Amino acid sequence: MSILQEIKVEKIIEVASYPKCGNTWLRYILAGIFDIDIHKGIPDIHQQGEKTRDLIQIIKLRSEFGFYKSHILDHPSMNPDYIICIYRHPLDVFFSSLNYFKITGSREQFINGILKNVEEIYRDGELSIYLDEFNESLGSSYYNKMLGAMSNYKLYIEAAFDNLKVITVRYEDLIDAPYETIMTLLSSVFPNVKIEFDNSLFSDVDLKTKKSGDPFFWKAKKETYKDYLTEKEIYKFEQKWSSLLGKMKYL
Repeated sequence: MSILQEIKVEKIIEVASYPKCGNTWLRYILAGIFDIDIHKGIPDIHQQGEKTRDLIQIIKLRSEFGFYKSHILDHPSMNPDYIICIYRHPLDVFFSSLNYFKITGSREQFINGILKNVEEIYRDGELSIYLDEFNESLGSSYYNKMLGAMSNYKLYIEAAFDNLKVITVRYEDLIDAPYETIMTLLSSVFPNVKIEFDNSLFSDVDLKTKKSGDPFFWKAKKETYKDYLTEKEIYKFEQKWSSLLGKMKYL
């Protein structure tokens, strides 16, 4: 449905997220809708650096635009016109991050540097140690080399909500009502432009992501935290972060 042009992009759209919030999943969906390659057409600024702007694949609707990926919100070297930010329940970010640290060999994130997956941490009775740390800092030490202070998930989300260029997408809404959620997103980014795509797109994307068997996607579902935490542990977290969870529409 898109017409690719060898011309200068007029509008740059950042696909942003705190790590482990569904950025890759969302980019696969956008790539499918606009018939572009997720890797070549939506460059990752953390991999491509200063070449990112030149690598953006141009798409033409009523104007020319293109996407790039960033975990740094409103990346200063790009100054995007719009930002699509997907976010997820903090406790699911917690569990997905633990899985990510295991598969990437991030020993500094584990007790005594011993790599363990979530099931092993749960089995060995260590989950409460990791949870208590997250409950205090909301991931401040998780991605600080990349995000700095914004590795604190609360600060990241508040910055997204305060940025007038940001259009947010909840991971859970994309799970529950994918077509409706994406259509709402597209109408916000491209008002007065009719964009159509087949609902089967989501099944195709699932085969490339959460049903691919790649451990990067792990559970790829909502409320994973309920599989591991007690009601008391969840309640404690919700009480401490009730204001944030309310803004995120989880309470």
